[in-house]
Amino acid sequence: MNNEKLENENMNNLVTNCLGYQPVNTQNLELIIKNTYECQLYDTLNECLDNISSEVKYIAFYKKLEKEDIFSHFLLLEEVITQYCHELDLTHRCLKGLSFERANFEGIDFTGSNLSGCDLKQANFKRSNLAQVNLQGANLEEANLFGCNLDSADLRRTNLKQAELRQSSWKQTALRGAELWGALLWNVDLSQAFTSGVDLTRADTRGSQLTEV
Repeated sequence: MNNEKLENENMNNLVTNCLGYQPVNTQNLELIIKNTYECQLYDTLNECLDNISSEVKYIAFYKKLEKEDIFSHFLLLEEVITQYCHELDLTHRCLKGLSFERANFEGIDFTGSNLSGCDLKQANFKRSNLAQVNLQGANLEEANLFGCNLDSADLRRTNLKQAELRQSSWKQTALRGAELWGALLWNVDLSQAFTSGVDLTRADTRGSQLTEV
């Protein structure tokens, strides 16, 4: 048996032992992934994460989402969310101030999460659920929110310049101070959104209902 294969088997045993016989805590998780990354000589962190126990990986991710100071030197929260968003529960999370420029979040459920102050420029939220999400002060310039559910979301002071907003839902959505220059708002019902003080004249609102009938 060559040394590399032996190292792999030893690391798998370490993972199993940590999960089976020791309480899973921050120290164990960081040790497991750090040793896996260094000892098995994977070229990239992604390759490392693809080869460790899925239980360990996702416990680690949820620890990271809960803002525990884990893997701070080689695993960023933005990387975890961007790369594994389709496998994680991202509802009711505090993610404020993070950078997700050009991230692909198509179809992801962010219900109730805090994304205030996030850099979401050119991010793809096509048909995502952003209901009750706090997006105050976020940068959504040129973002794709086609078909999004934005009901009861807080978009006050949000940058929505040239954003794709067609066929999105805006019931009870707060928009005061939002910048909508060049935004595409075709066939959208804004009659139940809070648009007081919002300049919609520079947005493309063809076919949209802006006030209650």
